[in-house]
Amino acid sequence: MKEETRIAKYSTEIPPVEVPPPTLIINGKSALEVASDCEQAKGPRPRPLNYHRIRKDPEPDPEAETEPSNPKLHYRYNRNQPFFFSGYRVLVDCSSTGSGKTTRIARCLRKFKEAGVKRVVYVSRSPLNPPVTELLDYPVLVGRTPYGYTKDGLNYRERTAEEAGEDSPVADIPPNCENPIIREMEENDYYGYVGSYCKNICPHREDCTFREERKEARKVPFLRTSLQNYYPMPGDVVIFDERTTIQELEVVHVDEQDLKLLLADLVRPGGKVRTLIEKAWTESVAFSLIDEEPVPEVVPAFQGSSELDCVGQFYSDNDWDLVIVAIKSLIEGLEVIRKSRKLHFGPSALLAEVARSISSLLGIEANALFSRLKVLDGLSFTSFADWKALGGAENSEEVLRILKESEMVRLFQDCLRFLRMDDNVSLSIVRGKLCLVRHNARWSSIVELLRTHTIKAIVLDASARRDDYENLFAGVEVFFTSLVEVC
Repeated sequence: MKEETRIAKYSTEIPPVEVPPPTLIINGKSALEVASDCEQAKGPRPRPLNYHRIRKDPEPDPEAETEPSNPKLHYRYNRNQPFFFSGYRVLVDCSSTGSGKTTRIARCLRKFKEAGVKRVVYVSRSPLNPPVTELLDYPVLVGRTPYGYTKDGLNYRERTAEEAGEDSPVADIPPNCENPIIREMEENDYYGYVGSYCKNICPHREDCTFREERKEARKVPFLRTSLQNYYPMPGDVVIFDERTTIQELEVVHVDEQDLKLLLADLVRPGGKVRTLIEKAWTESVAFSLIDEEPVPEVVPAFQGSSELDCVGQFYSDNDWDLVIVAIKSLIEGLEVIRKSRKLHFGPSALLAEVARSISSLLGIEANALFSRLKVLDGLSFTSFADWKALGGAENSEEVLRILKESEMVRLFQDCLRFLRMDDNVSLSIVRGKLCLVRHNARWSSIVELLRTHTIKAIVLDASARRDDYENLFAGVEVFFTSLVEVC
């Protein structure tokens, strides 16, 4: 017989009964103990949000023997060795600052070809303004721009909407996107939907200049671009000009009003969130995040699964009630923190407040509820968008409204993952704002291609830290060396 947990009707009132908080174990300690430790600590002001990873680093053991975090170069290339060797997929050039790492890379295209490389992609934060003049000889793939770029002094910059309307100054790099809706999607941080919208819905997709530029970029031996516009091909060698070019995490500032709107939608019969989830659950094919042909025998982590279990009901009514209580407890925990006027509150302390609220509402331990929250790992967040409605939208306001509903579903999914203490999602309060930290789907797909020996990567980083790269390229062996002997 299926076990059921009966919950009273939804109410914002909390019984005035003092119930001891449940034991929620995090990193070997209860969450309440972690929160208490934070209260008693008398140290410097907490640092601003600058995560290198989502999972918190363990406390160092003073008696343990540890190697330096900055790796020593015990291995170097030999002049007689081939450019790639020993099966390594990621090389980190730790040559000292000012030794000419970027110049050497730009000058040794011949060596890449001799090694059998099909294409070399140089990724930087500003591909139009490379750090060395040697890179100017190679073509550049810019992102979608409705305005075009003009040269201002020695550097390129994108023209403003007013300058594009007057065509003054004249664009040195002409516009390649005729749809203003796509720019509005990007300005509202809906980057994950742009590729599918451009490929399947945009009315200009048949004669799109950007799509033509990208097709041509597949044929060149050397290319400059940004991480956001890098579309992998089998056999690529991708070069990151510095560590800060790689954005493995996304930091999203969440408006608590959006959480309240989410809760109101969940308790309403026929709410959009549950409707969109059940619709996505029954679809056999989800839209891809990037607008590109899939790499053979590789399924990036962000793609929707085509083998979903569509037989049973996604959630029973009882399970859905538990979901409502979980989201409601999260909101009430945030309200308690707000009243304390604390500007910084970590994930463990936030979970402790949620556990306290759950205990007040249900009289059960938080772990008993968290363990029953199902997470939609098999579904891509882009599959929640109503693509049919997007295709019929007549203006940008309607497009943004539909995408807002899709983002509400994604927020719901991330909140459930956080409550289940998933290492891929973190919620905390930083400088008084609620911050959601999650993995960058595009970077996760690149790491997956490295794991499957589809592409190779080189990172130029004079101050590389071994522990940082082990986390950055999880599951991929990294070789720290210097390319001085090769180039």
